Amino acid sequence: MITITKEKLEKMFEYYAMLEEHKNISTDLLKEAKEKGKNKRMLVERKNIKKKQLIKEPDLWEEVRHLGAGCNAQKALLAKYPEVFESFTKQEKLANEMKEWTVQNLGIDYRAIKLSDLVRLIQSLISYDKTKK
Repeated sequence: MITITKEKLEKMFEYYAMLEEHKNISTDLLKEAKEKGKNKRMLVERKNIKKKQLIKEPDLWEEVRHLGAGCNAQKALLAKYPEVFESFTKQEKLANEMKEWTVQNLGIDYRAIKLSDLVRLIQSLISYDKTKK
């Protein structure tokens, strides 16, 4: 069974608050960057044709969303909007830190919680509540 303490609950809520704050900052920076570039184009190198093409920024953001980090679109956008990618990197680092903490302290990966995890957590919370009284 998971041992719940006041300190663990406080730390968990602290992590969630920090993560939510980072998500909001990252989302705002992304929206701002997309708004700035909605009518702009960028030269992006394409591997398959070995030359640069002029591509609309909204299309580049879609490529990054689908192809992920490391694609040529991401490299081009990173040069223009480094703060967006830095913010998402910080957010991911915090999310990984929170995952490690929850696995270590609660025995649960909060990003992949199973029904059995939830039941164990509820049982532990009920037990914690009884000991508080």
